[in-house]
Amino acid sequence: MVKAALLDVGGVLLEANPEMWDMALEWLAGCTPRKVSRRELTWVAGNAWERYRMDIFRLRVAPAEEEKFWRSMVEEILMALRSECSVSEALHEWPYYRFIQPLLGAREVLEWLKLKTYKVAVYSNTVPSLRSALQYHGLSRFIDYAFPSTTLGFSKPDFRGYSKIAEIMRLRPNEIAYFDESRDNVRGAQHAGMFSFLVDLGNPAPGVVHDLRMICEILD
Repeated sequence: MVKAALLDVGGVLLEANPEMWDMALEWLAGCTPRKVSRRELTWVAGNAWERYRMDIFRLRVAPAEEEKFWRSMVEEILMALRSECSVSEALHEWPYYRFIQPLLGAREVLEWLKLKTYKVAVYSNTVPSLRSALQYHGLSRFIDYAFPSTTLGFSKPDFRGYSKIAEIMRLRPNEIAYFDESRDNVRGAQHAGMFSFLVDLGNPAPGVVHDLRMICEILD
């Protein structure tokens, strides 16, 4: 009997918020001598993120190191843009979770899970401040456990991470239903013994969760 739902975050609960880039661009214009285009900003930031995110995957961002992690990346971005903006102000005004937003229906699914008394947990290859991101978007109160890989000690798709989560939640793996947009992560959870489902929103392929409301149908 399934007693808990374990959810990925990106692509299941949260997605990128492209409007924030335009707002960040307006803020940047006030302290950058040269004109920066949206394309340049997203390219520079995207390239920096692709390099820095490997430190997350390799579990090199401990809670005590997270501020240094973000500061180093923002410094690199502002330097590449030849901006005179303050790194401290940029970090204060533009924390990473401003650039994401809840997916349509995410809050409703979480509310339903709590109403049905499921234990609800999230697992993401991300920085230690995952709970703060969920709090910012009003989702934290529906979630019993938040497992960022950098504090759990395992990155997805390592099956040991899923096993450790089951142990922490005091459940058997087969009492947990897992939902993720990555096939590799789904396989990792299956290897650990969890019931696992691939999420690909908008793709009505057989055996795929293409609408978040299907999570409720699966667990009802």
